[in-house]
Amino acid sequence: MEETMSQHFSAPMGKTTIQMTVIASIVLLFVGGLQLAFGFKAAGNVRRILLCVGSLILVCLPASFLLKVRGYEITGSHVLVHYGLSTTSFPLADIQRVARQPNALRGSTRTAGNGGLWSFLGWFSNRELGTVRAYVSDLERTVVINLPEYAVVVSPSDPDQFVKAIQKHKGGAPG
Repeated sequence: MEETMSQHFSAPMGKTTIQMTVIASIVLLFVGGLQLAFGFKAAGNVRRILLCVGSLILVCLPASFLLKVRGYEITGSHVLVHYGLSTTSFPLADIQRVARQPNALRGSTRTAGNGGLWSFLGWFSNRELGTVRAYVSDLERTVVINLPEYAVVVSPSDPDQFVKAIQKHKGGAPG
């Protein structure tokens, strides 16, 4: 039976994520606006294409908010990651090691995912960690959770407390 006590940790955006989100938003708004402006001046099929592309870009910007990591939760049996409208869970029993490791994604290559618009979310490859699943909103505040198949990198508001909470829920064994 799942323990009802859980600990919640927010996922504040770090400086790099804020900068990337602002820049990407400005570019998307600018390109979408240009597409719409030229769409009204263009003729026939070109107009329809430009209006469609411009509208799509302007719709994608608010929809991109679904890429934002909202927070983390540690229950009696799982670590939950809340992002967009989804939640992903990792069983505590599968965690082999957990440790605070600032800038854990440094030197990583994104293989599938988002690289900074609201968060760093998806699959990455890292020389030290191997295959990584990232749910990171602050690159400097990272915690690495080693699972049998890959590592999970998260960025809770208080990395040290997050690590202690996982260790406590796993029975006190250090990661």
